Amino acid sequence: MRDIAIPARYALVSESGDLRGRLDGASCTGPRELVAGHHPFSLSFKGSRAAVVWAKAIQRRFSPFDAWRLPVPADKSIPAEK
Repeated sequence: MRDIAIPARYALVSESGDLRGRLDGASCTGPRELVAGHHPFSLSFKGSRAAVVWAKAIQRRFSPFDAWRLPVPADKSIPAEK
């Protein structure tokens, strides 16, 4: 895990929604307060990606994995930058 820069309540999530493991030596059972600094972890999950996300974003149904699925215009063309 990368270091946490901003102390806040965070959730560990996986693309499949099935995530188990240990964070700071304790079982991952839901969102928790993390102080700034390094947090060792050992995770087990299905899928290819996991993320540490601000817990309020998860409560508001934000998914870091949806950001990779950007909508494609109907004509499937991408306008050139100017």
